[in-house]
Amino acid sequence: MGYTTYFRNTLLSDVLEWTGAVTIPSGFQPQTAATNQAKEEAEEDRTNAHKVASNDVEAAMEVGHVLKSGNDEEEKDANETQIPVNDTDDSSAKEIDPFLVDWNGPTDPENPQNWPAKKKALVVVQVMLLTTSTYMGSSIYTPGQEQIQEKFKVGHVVGTLNLSLFVLGYGLGPMIFSPLSEVASFGRNHIYMATLFMFAILQIPAALSPTIGGLVVSRFLAGLMSSPSISTGGATLGDFITPQILPVFIGCWAIGAVMAPGKFFSSSLESNWFDFGNTTN
Repeated sequence: MGYTTYFRNTLLSDVLEWTGAVTIPSGFQPQTAATNQAKEEAEEDRTNAHKVASNDVEAAMEVGHVLKSGNDEEEKDANETQIPVNDTDDSSAKEIDPFLVDWNGPTDPENPQNWPAKKKALVVVQVMLLTTSTYMGSSIYTPGQEQIQEKFKVGHVVGTLNLSLFVLGYGLGPMIFSPLSEVASFGRNHIYMATLFMFAILQIPAALSPTIGGLVVSRFLAGLMSSPSISTGGATLGDFITPQILPVFIGCWAIGAVMAPGKFFSSSLESNWFDFGNTTN
């Protein structure tokens, strides 16, 4: 199937593989095979080195007999030179770490650096849109702040809490989600999908909350769930973009932050619709 080959390791491919609809070969070469091969090569090199050392000793002894002088010294020198050869050979014949997990060569299709250009462009756009929705979630509240104050009969300071606590949430979130994204069992995609889902769900209680306290708590949790795109967006790009051109794409990713049109919404809309609008954008 062309999709599974071209877009392997994507959500739909994972779902199809999990349900048994398709079988995607990993192409992984067991590390034990590489280790056994390395052992055989090291043993062969050690044998060749011993043969070379023995030949050198025999040649030195033969020269000593021909010259009929310094035979004992030549044998002693030959034996002394044989010892460092063995030490050097033993130190150079290092085995591959059986716990080391690496790519299957520089052209491994599983390596994100080898993704096709179209797939890389698609992921960059997705990270930009995710960042846009995050920043939109903070600024989209501003036009409706006066309506919130009138609706819940609160002052300016309390009304501003919905904005400040949202920003506090995506300031605290990276301390949790950034370390988790570096754990292989979690990765970045699972954290992106889980937190984005929760971010969208939290817009419902934020829009329908009957009290200012519920709105403040919902906004804080929404900011917490929207933080991964801010904290790990650049790291995501670095996973599949070469370091030489990574600054260019980091700049493109930053454009997503200034594209959030939260303040472009008309203040004539009901305050409840700002949160629903943030869910759909």
